[in-house]
Amino acid sequence: MEKVSEIMDKKLVAISHDASLKSALKLAKTAGVGMLPILDGDRLVGMVGTDDIQHYISKDPGRGEESVDTLSKAPVFLEANETRQSAMAKIIKNGLSRMPVVESRSTMRCLGTVNSTDLLKASADDQSEQAK
Repeated sequence: MEKVSEIMDKKLVAISHDASLKSALKLAKTAGVGMLPILDGDRLVGMVGTDDIQHYISKDPGRGEESVDTLSKAPVFLEANETRQSAMAKIIKNGLSRMPVVESRSTMRCLGTVNSTDLLKASADDQSEQAK
């Protein structure tokens, strides 16, 4: 059974916990992602969505200078040793298209991300192999 660590994208697009909302929005737009993991060093400490940032800033543009901690939500994550099926279930349950991957719940060291497309591709590859 393939593990999340085998299919995750190790090019992590994340933001530091002390970065501004404005810089988080810019990074997310540049990277083409709708959610950013928030890190303290290499530890996952939260998540922030671009929709939340845009809505918050639209009420007062000065809010863009506030820290991402202002809108940080408890992180939803996958552990590196989880199966692909477990990862897909979590992504669907949480209504996300992409989730951060941590080494373990105890360390919370962020290693990368997995998106639903990666998971579907891996499943399709398995089915192709089984059909041969």
